[in-house]
Amino acid sequence: MAISDEIKNPLGNNNLSARALFYWRDLYKTKIAPINNSIDMLREDIFYGRVDYDGIAIYPYGSALKKLSSTKDVYAVNFVADAWADFKSYIQQSVFDKSIVNNSVYSSFEAQIGWIDAEVSYHDWNNNLYQLFFKSYLHVDGKEKITTFRKFIEVYLEFTNKLTHLFPYTMESFILSRMCSQMISGLAIEIASLPYEDDKIKTIYKNDPGYSRVIAGAKKFGFKVDANAPWRFVADLDSKKMQEYIGKYRNANLESLNKKNAIDRYYRKTYENDLDVFKYYIWAWYDQYMTDLPKITELVLRKNTKCDQTVIEREIPREILTQKKALDEYSN
Repeated sequence: MAISDEIKNPLGNNNLSARALFYWRDLYKTKIAPINNSIDMLREDIFYGRVDYDGIAIYPYGSALKKLSSTKDVYAVNFVADAWADFKSYIQQSVFDKSIVNNSVYSSFEAQIGWIDAEVSYHDWNNNLYQLFFKSYLHVDGKEKITTFRKFIEVYLEFTNKLTHLFPYTMESFILSRMCSQMISGLAIEIASLPYEDDKIKTIYKNDPGYSRVIAGAKKFGFKVDANAPWRFVADLDSKKMQEYIGKYRNANLESLNKKNAIDRYYRKTYENDLDVFKYYIWAWYDQYMTDLPKITELVLRKNTKCDQTVIEREIPREILTQKKALDEYSN
């Protein structure tokens, strides 16, 4: 296959061998992906919207969000939602005057995915870790013989110490990991729900006759296009136009927001409540474990009057512990 044909029809996807995947990913990155006004949230800009200007992990407060003018419940940070409304009107006008043809993949310009709740995502991830802990780890070396919260903490910390190099545990480490979606920032909007790893699908968007018009519109209203997901548009906080949208909102002192203090006002720093969240999940894991298996069963030897020995089962209840009691009785 000639290189020109490979550019038109890239075959990169995650099912390839390491060698083949490296070739196709490099081809996409060097020959297909580069565009004006782009952002690379797969590599160079992976933490965009997930860290502040000091590199601290963040996620938006619910009060900062605004529903998009969409038939679906799609949200973004308020100034992004405002910019999106104008961008969408621009694309609709472009379809109307045939600057974008009706069969373009961009002609139906409707937000499908926006802000994803970081706390819900972390909760789901934490539940997956619990399942690993409950179904596998506790059945090694009799660790299921836990009857108190104090003993549970010892086993829990042993588990995290062994796997912390593989999996994130705190909210901060989760947000900074690839397990967490970039969509938690509230700065990005997608008009399709498609696999990010399939270069063939990406190329359909990039070769679309309406692509250049969409790129121009994105820049006009303060967005960048994700080079690795051409159906994703990301607010460019450094663009003058996006800063105009930001400046329409005010802080507690009724001063116009700018790109820096907007982050301070609208985003929570994970370290502010990371310890409390971590402590809660330690208790929640124990509470779930106690609910799933409220008692342990031990086999004990008992002598009868004839000096014979018999084996009997004895049930031992686990310690019942409310969240308040756990947090009151155990220090940080």
